[in-house]
Amino acid sequence: MEKSLEPKIGRIPRRKAYLNDHTICGQRLGRIEGDMQSMKMDVKQVQSKCTNSTRTLTKLENQMSQLMSMMGDIKIKIGIERPLKAEDEQEPEEILFPSRLEEKQKQDEDELVSFLNLFKTLNVNLPLIELIDKFLNTSSF
Repeated sequence: MEKSLEPKIGRIPRRKAYLNDHTICGQRLGRIEGDMQSMKMDVKQVQSKCTNSTRTLTKLENQMSQLMSMMGDIKIKIGIERPLKAEDEQEPEEILFPSRLEEKQKQDEDELVSFLNLFKTLNVNLPLIELIDKFLNTSSF
C-alpha cells in the first residue's frame, strides 16, 4: 500500500474542516437563538393582548349588568313591569270561578280556529299561518 503524495481533490484538511463546521454551527445557533427571542417577545405580546382583552370583557360585562338594572328600574318607573314581591312568588292568586275561564278559553280557541279557516279559504299561502296552526296544535293552554 503506497500512499499517494498528491492531495486528494475535494478534501479539506481536517483542521480547516473543523473550524468551518464550528463556524457554521455557531451561526445556525445564533440564528436559532434570535428566532427564539423573537418568539418569546411574540408570546409576551399575545399574553398582554389577552390580558387587555380579559379586562375589557370584564368592564363590558359590568356595564351590561348596570344597563340591565337601569332598564329594569326604568320599566318599573313607567309601569311596564311591576317589581317582584315575596308574596307574589309564594301565594298564587286563587280563581273564584275557574269554569268561567274555561268557557272563555274555549271561545277564544274557537275564534282562532275560525280565523285560521278564514285565511285558508282565502287561499293565502303564508308559512306564518301554518306555523301558528302547528303551534296551536302542539301547545296546551
